[in-house]
Amino acid sequence: MDINNKPKRIYTGYVSDPKRFEQSGTTVYNISFKEEQLHDLLKYKTAKNQVHCDFVVLNDGKAFMTVFDPHSQSNQQKMPKANEVKEDLPF
Repeated sequence: MDINNKPKRIYTGYVSDPKRFEQSGTTVYNISFKEEQLHDLLKYKTAKNQVHCDFVVLNDGKAFMTVFDPHSQSNQQKMPKANEVKEDLPF
């Protein structure tokens, strides 16, 4: 797949329906990954060896997870370069 045609959001894992505990006011979502999904997450690690995931809950209570792709062209344009020198630093 061409880097320009990658989807903006990468969905991963399985997020269960919410479990609500009225007494404590807590809502719990179980999140699970298949083994191959865990291995796939390594493709999305940043230069600092981190994988950034977003847990999103829609107004209707449905939830999903997305993964930030630091290698997509649109995301690379937004990220500062690691070797970029900042001229305004006092040191």
